[in-house]
Amino acid sequence: MNRRDPTNQRKIRHYLSLKWIAMSPLIFVVLGLVGWAYYVYVRVILYDLVTSEGSMRIVGILLGLIWHLVIGLLLVSYFRAIFTDPGSVPIEVPILMISFTAN
Repeated sequence: MNRRDPTNQRKIRHYLSLKWIAMSPLIFVVLGLVGWAYYVYVRVILYDLVTSEGSMRIVGILLGLIWHLVIGLLLVSYFRAIFTDPGSVPIEVPILMISFTAN
């Protein structure tokens, strides 16, 4: 099977488009859950801390910075996992002979 064959390219493109159509609702579900968690934490919890007076305001700002760092790392990791090619199994896989005998 020649990789430069136009029919093969069409099949690959068709397969990839079907894969992305099937995966796109899951991407939106995950982004929706992350967005909801972001709204709840920032608007409901941190807003009261940041608008308060005294040392609680500093605690709220620090928690907000940590939260944004964690959410940023989560989104970067998620999108890297989605858009990274998983690879393939090598043609010649070594078979290991393991003995499970009781002593």
